[in-house]
Amino acid sequence: NWIWTDATKLKWWLDILLSVNHAPATVMIKGRLITCGKGQTIKSLETWARDWNTTKKTVHNFMNLLKSDGMIETQNLLVTTCITVCNYDNYRLGKTRISSSEGNAQHGEFGTVLGTVTWPVVLR
Repeated sequence: NWIWTDATKLKWWLDILLSVNHAPATVMIKGRLITCGKGQTIKSLETWARDWNTTKKTVHNFMNLLKSDGMIETQNLLVTTCITVCNYDNYRLGKTRISSSEGNAQHGEFGTVLGTVTWPVVLR
């Protein structure tokens, strides 16, 4: 994927993935209640720009790149922007039990699965 070739854009993409809700929630922004669903985040382009130390135009262009590649959808709300990560469940972090070769051992390895990549973590 093209995003892996640009460290800054990769950092921003990962920030978006880490910012989205894992379950629906309601937030209040400027006195308005806004429902934010699973796989969505609600932040203004100005807030993203401030967080990433860049301009609103740069954020807008980056969001357009992500939209054109089918990675996100955006919805302009009166006071903010709702970003929906497409295929969010493919990016969710989860735990997977890896069978232990030590028979009835009370411990084992767990891996965190992100897409098709697994990072094993040994629990002691």
